[in-house]
Amino acid sequence: MAGPDRDAVANAIRDRLGALVPTDYVEIGNIYRGEVLHLLNEGAIIDMDVCEGYLPFKFTHQSFEQGDRPVVQVVDVPRPPLRPIISQTISVPSRNLVFSSVTDITTADGMDPERSDVLIQLAETLRSTSWGIHWKIEAQNANVKSLEREVIERREFLERLEQLMEGDDEVGILYSPHDFLKVLFPYEAMEVLDELRSASVPTIPHHHFLSSLGPEAGFAIEVIEELGERGEAGAAAILGRALRGLRPGATIDVEELTVTGKRRAWEVDVRSFDGTDLMLLGPTHVGDTALVEIRQGAWTFPTIYFDPEGNEMFRNHTICTPIELRPEGVSYVSFGIAVVEKEGEREIVNEEELSAAVAEGTISAELATRARTIASDLATGNV
Repeated sequence: MAGPDRDAVANAIRDRLGALVPTDYVEIGNIYRGEVLHLLNEGAIIDMDVCEGYLPFKFTHQSFEQGDRPVVQVVDVPRPPLRPIISQTISVPSRNLVFSSVTDITTADGMDPERSDVLIQLAETLRSTSWGIHWKIEAQNANVKSLEREVIERREFLERLEQLMEGDDEVGILYSPHDFLKVLFPYEAMEVLDELRSASVPTIPHHHFLSSLGPEAGFAIEVIEELGERGEAGAAAILGRALRGLRPGATIDVEELTVTGKRRAWEVDVRSFDGTDLMLLGPTHVGDTALVEIRQGAWTFPTIYFDPEGNEMFRNHTICTPIELRPEGVSYVSFGIAVVEKEGEREIVNEEELSAAVAEGTISAELATRARTIASDLATGNV
């Protein structure tokens, strides 16, 4: 899917369902121009614009200095707070082969030796000298003429990719092999999906959100809905069981995705939880602590920062999609815009991040207006 069709689908999902459509989401295979931020003992921290990546030195071809701008490719995306793992070796997969910036020619293990020789000679004849080729096992029985066409077609693409890699573009994405939309359905968007589903089949409240909590919840939903139930009691029981680990003294994760596509996560301790309201405590800077007050489904929450002596320094009111309490912790999408409260004064900050997300098509103008209204109400003391 590409061009107008892709845009039309993105617009419909975003505007009708209230979903988020990130324009630059980190995926395995994405290629970026990065910038070296820090050199560590065994690797480097690379700015990729949308986030920072970790480049192990074993995945490099050269030494680096701070400020260098290598081209890198994402090879693994671990759970935050770990950074995506990136490599200086660029690989471009195709149906029967993989092109690589390492210029060797190889064949898959287990391939017939005679067939392997034929494919190596074919690669030597047709490939660009700046790219290596690894033949997949699928090439074992493929028609040689079709393999020739595949190499020639991809070679033309690789020439365009090389031009991008050799350019002097700003830090950011150069190419993504993924021809799909990455769509995020926050809590309210899942509620819209519930309404659509309930018009056809029995659907308990919060069906899609509860289904996302794991297979145990999914099985319980299936049983309840097969009985034709639609009430709140079953939904509340499923949620209560799924969140049984959110008890005082437990350590959980807070996972935040921003409308700019950046993801971060950190650990906090549960101080109290009554099934709806969650009080969390976690470290910030050295010696400082933060108290976080969370409510399931809320569009905002305060984080209260204290100095080492226990004196309140300021409060940050995050504006976000309705908060989701999950077995592993808390998740939400921050709109960027927030309200900072200090010494009795409240100020709206980071409004430009929200405006940029609307301009890029990540969120709808309607959703952005709601976020601004919440921020305005907080700043003026109306909530």
